[in-house]
Amino acid sequence: MKNIMRYILSLMLLMPLLCNGECNTVAIVFDTRICQEEISLSDPGTSKAIKSDTRHEIEMKRLAHRIRSIAAQQLLSKQSYTPTQDEVSRYMDFSARSKASQVRHTRELIAVIEDLLASHQYTERNRKRLQQALASYRRLEEQEKRIEEDDKLRDEDMRKRFGEDAVTNLYEKIKQSRHRISEQWVARWKMNKALYEKYGGRIIFQQAGIEPIDAYRAQLQDIRDKGKLKILKPDYKAVFADFERYLDMGHNYLSENGKKYFARPYWETADIEASHQEALKEYRAIPHINLGSE
Repeated sequence: MKNIMRYILSLMLLMPLLCNGECNTVAIVFDTRICQEEISLSDPGTSKAIKSDTRHEIEMKRLAHRIRSIAAQQLLSKQSYTPTQDEVSRYMDFSARSKASQVRHTRELIAVIEDLLASHQYTERNRKRLQQALASYRRLEEQEKRIEEDDKLRDEDMRKRFGEDAVTNLYEKIKQSRHRISEQWVARWKMNKALYEKYGGRIIFQQAGIEPIDAYRAQLQDIRDKGKLKILKPDYKAVFADFERYLDMGHNYLSENGKKYFARPYWETADIEASHQEALKEYRAIPHINLGSE
C-alpha cells in the first residue's frame, strides 16, 4: 500500500513537468512536429497588447518560416546555407561602409538636383521627376538627422540616470543585434543560392536581394509531396497563402542566368561609389529645354 501511495505521489509531482513537455501540435512536416509554443508570442504582455488579427498573422509567418526551415534541413545540405563568421563579418563591413557614405551621398544628390532645377528649364514631366527625387532625398536627410538627434538625447538621458556603463551596455546590445541581423541576411542569401542550385528557374531582383521565385514554388511542392505536410489546426490551413500570392504576382524576371548572381554575394561585388556616380549621371542626363525637347 505504501509503495502504491508513493507511486501515486510521484506521478502527481511529475504531472506538471509532463504537461509542460507536451507538444500542442500545429503542424507536422518530414515527421517533425511544430508546437504552438514555437510560433506563439512568448511575452504574455506583448501578446495581449497586439490585436488578435495581427497576432495570428505573426504566428502564420512564424509557422511558414519554421516549416521551410525544417524542409531545408531535409532537402538541402546544411552547410550550403549556414553562414560562417567570415561571411557575416564581410557583410557587416559592407553595411558599415554603406551607412557611412549614405549621408554624404544624400547631401551631394540634393545639391546637384537643386542646382539643375535652378539652372535649367524642364518640361513639366521632367521637372516633376526631379522635384520628386529632391523631396525624397530631403526626407531621407531629415530622417537621418532625427535619428542622430534622438540617439544623442537617449544617450545623455541614460548617462545622467544610470551612468556611463549603461550607455556602454546599450551599444554592446546594439552591436549584438546588428550581428544577428547580419547573420540572417547572409543566411537568407545562402538559402536562396542553395534553392536555386537545387531547383533552378527564373529569378528577380528585390530590395532584399536576388530571389529565385521558381525555386520557391518548387520547394513548396516538395514540402507538400515529400514532407507530407499536415496542418492540424484549421486556423493555420492557409499558412502559405500570402507567400503563394507573392509568387504568382507579375514579376519582372531577370533575363540573365541566375548563376551569375549567385556566384558571389552582392555585398562583396557592389561598388558603392560607382552606384552613386551613376545616379548623379542619370539626373544630369535628364533633357532640359535649353538643349532641346525630349
